[in-house]
Amino acid sequence: MLFILGARICSGSTFTFMEQRVTLAMLLQKFDFSISNDNPDYNSLRVTAAIIAKPKDLAICIISRS
Repeated sequence: MLFILGARICSGSTFTFMEQRVTLAMLLQKFDFSISNDNPDYNSLRVTAAIIAKPKDLAICIISRS
């Protein structure tokens, strides 16, 4: 997300960043995340070049915590 810096900064940027943190915390509290057994060998996963490494073909299991 681009909010620009300086005098023209978006007035909702602080709220948005806080909302993202709260949403992530809620997801981590309500669900368990694990790598699926259906994945190819973990060491041979292809990773695209980016600011953040994004592995391709990575299946994740998301299970609700009861």
